[in-house]
Amino acid sequence: MENSFLDDIIRFNKTTSRASVFNIRPDVCIFPSLNVYSIFARVDEYAVVDFSG
Repeated sequence: MENSFLDDIIRFNKTTSRASVFNIRPDVCIFPSLNVYSIFARVDEYAVVDFSG
């Protein structure tokens, strides 16, 4: 089966995307059997899609 059916409905002209991630993962050992771990994260994303249908 050919995928040309979708090309007949919509055409993507130009797409641009950007993504960046910043992570902090602190880890503290309080006792030999007690460990505290956390994750702090930030995600920035940007996308521009030019299409015609």
